Amino acid sequence: MLPARLRGVARPRFLVVAAAVLVTAVAPAVASWTVPGTGSGVAQASPDFHAPSVNSATIAPVGMTAAGGGVRAGGQFVVYAKLTDPGGTGVASARSNVSALAAGATSVVLSPCVSSCTIGATTYTWSSAPVTADAGLTQGTKSVYAMDDADREAKTKGEFRSGAKVEVSRFKGLGEMPPSQLKETTMDPAKRTLLKVVAPPDERARTSQLVESLMGRRPELRFQFIQEKARTVEEVDI
Repeated sequence: MLPARLRGVARPRFLVVAAAVLVTAVAPAVASWTVPGTGSGVAQASPDFHAPSVNSATIAPVGMTAAGGGVRAGGQFVVYAKLTDPGGTGVASARSNVSALAAGATSVVLSPCVSSCTIGATTYTWSSAPVTADAGLTQGTKSVYAMDDADREAKTKGEFRSGAKVEVSRFKGLGEMPPSQLKETTMDPAKRTLLKVVAPPDERARTSQLVESLMGRRPELRFQFIQEKARTVEEVDI
């Protein structure tokens, strides 16, 4: 017989506990920064939702390790960033907007840097693939084109502030120009300049021979011309 205090009470065979779990959605944290040389970047956090830390960022020409912060007009450059995750699980992704230097480069993907990661005295952890800068004469986001040295000097003084560092890019021929610059200058009827050159009748045979020697398909003719004329040259523009 059961004790009096337990009479009429069934013994439970199982104990059921109901627990409620609250699940909340947390937006991934991001960190943004400014890229020296006119640009910006954004890094997304890893799954632990700690915002990445941005220690430093820069741009540098491809192959350059001595210093960063600038790029030659029309040349290729790489975006570098030193990113760390305070949570210790790593940075999920990083992108940069350098469209002020390269038109259309609004979302350049950065990946963990595995080689040539030290620029100057800083070792960066993330880097981009090479990006081609817009061609021209540049200062920050401003570019102008010059016809010759006199035009270059005039535009350097008139278009840019006094004492500013201006980078000048030269191209020897159309084959060295990036497509964007070729389209903007030589192929644009509104901007290009066409000059007609007429050789006097008595000079046409000699002119044709000279053009063929210097610009034709036989490089040995150019070498021969240089060897024969080198000692007579008084002024060379290199």
